[in-house]
Amino acid sequence: MKKMIAIVLALMLCVSALSVVAFAAEDTITVHVQMPEGAAQPSLWAWEGTNNAFSAWPGEKMTLNGDWYEIEVPNWVTGLIVSTNGNVDQTDDTTVEAGKDVWLVCVMGDDGKYDVASVSYDGGQTEEQPEEKPEVVIDAYYVAGTGALCNNKEWDPAAAENKMTKGEDGIWTITYTAVPAGEHKLKVTGGSWDNCWGAISNGDADGNIVFTLEEATDVVVKFNPANNKVTVLVNGEDMNPATGDMSLAAVSVALLAATAGLVAVVSKKKEF
Repeated sequence: MKKMIAIVLALMLCVSALSVVAFAAEDTITVHVQMPEGAAQPSLWAWEGTNNAFSAWPGEKMTLNGDWYEIEVPNWVTGLIVSTNGNVDQTDDTTVEAGKDVWLVCVMGDDGKYDVASVSYDGGQTEEQPEEKPEVVIDAYYVAGTGALCNNKEWDPAAAENKMTKGEDGIWTITYTAVPAGEHKLKVTGGSWDNCWGAISNGDADGNIVFTLEEATDVVVKFNPANNKVTVLVNGEDMNPATGDMSLAAVSVALLAATAGLVAVVSKKKEF
């Protein structure tokens, strides 16, 4: 009888022990830490108030699993320090939410110690979403180009002298009188180099519209914001973009675009 009682008691103790282990597992969270390249294996110190998760500083070494070091700590932990060389290479105190698995990304700070760059509770998905840029509203357009064309305002994207005038049809226009002979280059801008338009193809290396005058001539530049189309006219005559010839025989103009003044947004300023 005594032997039977002893066996029953032993079984009860085993079941009790299993229950404690299972309960303990439910009472832990996993801390994940990503270290910068070349960093040594980190240790973790964890606490809440005056309760420490480990018996002695600097805590326990973490285990590498893929790109992340991991360790389990009690789920009541709210403070963490990651270190690789005691108090020499350690992060500042990092506050975390109790009861949640946590992912920390560490970087090397300017002071030569590690910093916690980000804290997340969603599997380490810490990449910032691209900021939604506000819609650009352009209320004026300008011609920017070589000084001989643009009233001696060499490649100024917002010179008042080169501001275009909006017509009732929505087309912006500016007229330059007696532009001297020689090569000229231009783009149309929205007031800065963040928004500018030049030749789609066959332009110069920076996408500028390029043309040459053989004598002093009036030049009209037009821009249609609806389709980003730039048109250059000389003495009222439009160029034939298929051949690059002008109907005005005295003037040879090479507008470098695939279609009549058709342009595309370009990022380069001029001859960088």
